[in-house]
Amino acid sequence: MSQISPQRLFPKHRCSSTRRSSTGGFLLMEVLAAVIILTVVMVALTQSTVQSMNSASEMKDYTRVIMLAQQKMWELENEYAFTQKGSTSQDGIFAEPFSAYNWEADIEADEERLVFVISLKVSWVFRQKDRWFNLTSEVPMRGDEVERKRDQR
Repeated sequence: MSQISPQRLFPKHRCSSTRRSSTGGFLLMEVLAAVIILTVVMVALTQSTVQSMNSASEMKDYTRVIMLAQQKMWELENEYAFTQKGSTSQDGIFAEPFSAYNWEADIEADEERLVFVISLKVSWVFRQKDRWFNLTSEVPMRGDEVERKRDQR
């Protein structure tokens, strides 16, 4: 029995499509795999960037709304702290450049606790969706009659 050498069974350059050439280049399948991986990574990065930009825009809107709500609440608190009005509702639109934001206020006189309860709702539309922010505050009632009620307690 004669032995067959492995070089004879498996010649060096038997199939050029599965091995690298002697010049050190890459095969077509390796290049395609690298391009596919790179494409997947780029798509993921692009989606992440777009999502971050959308979130930043939404947070900018919420920050603006909080500032507008605080300003309107301050105005309502001052109005009801120094005047003796009963329960009421008000609404309106903020002045330019914030005319895209609406506000509604419900003011309830709590005679038992001697405070005005002010509930403020600021609403706006962001990306075809209705959004709103609620803020509530209490303002003590003032005046001679109120002071007498407090003294009676």
